[in-house]
Amino acid sequence: MKRHIFEKTCLRWLSTLALAAFLGGCAAGHDGPTRPAVLERIQPANGPVSYARLSGADAFTNASRRFRPMADLPKPLLAKIVVPKKPLQCVPYARKLSNIQIRGNAWTWWGQAEGRYPRSDRPVAGAVMVLKKKNAGSLGHVAYVEEVIDSRTVVVSHANWLNKGRLHNNTPVIDISENNDWSAVRFWNTEGGHFGGNTYHPYGFIHQNLTFAAR
Repeated sequence: MKRHIFEKTCLRWLSTLALAAFLGGCAAGHDGPTRPAVLERIQPANGPVSYARLSGADAFTNASRRFRPMADLPKPLLAKIVVPKKPLQCVPYARKLSNIQIRGNAWTWWGQAEGRYPRSDRPVAGAVMVLKKKNAGSLGHVAYVEEVIDSRTVVVSHANWLNKGRLHNNTPVIDISENNDWSAVRFWNTEGGHFGGNTYHPYGFIHQNLTFAAR
């Protein structure tokens, strides 16, 4: 009799464990597609700012807020501002970093690249992002792509941002376009520690050679 009761108790206990494991497995499942990641300022200390990939449902409407860090953080990126001996414009700096031999105002690079360099709406490390004029009096802007983090996040280095002649290296940029075609972007404000509120509109990316097409 005691043995029978013991066996029934064991069976109940095992059934409870199995049910808990099943429910736990369901709770751990994904309830939707993986959201794009953005970069977060994780150490607002003196010196270079450290960034890590983040996820969040509001990643692109509230990009300046803090989100829960992802479990698989990549190697931290360091965004910093460098003051050169002489103020530097964006065009010579992008040309130096990319070795894309185009001269003239930044906004003219897109047209000048036709027939000389591959162009696309897809960022690749080593490419140059060309921004359209912000207004009639602006000259556009070019930025060198250091790294592609994911389909909506890149890291660029560029000069003379905000017309101060300084170098802004390893700056996160996010694509906020509806179709993920990099037609609308926002830049990280390294001094302020948040993504800027202004939206900029790239023509696209100029590539160093044809190897990007095979990737």
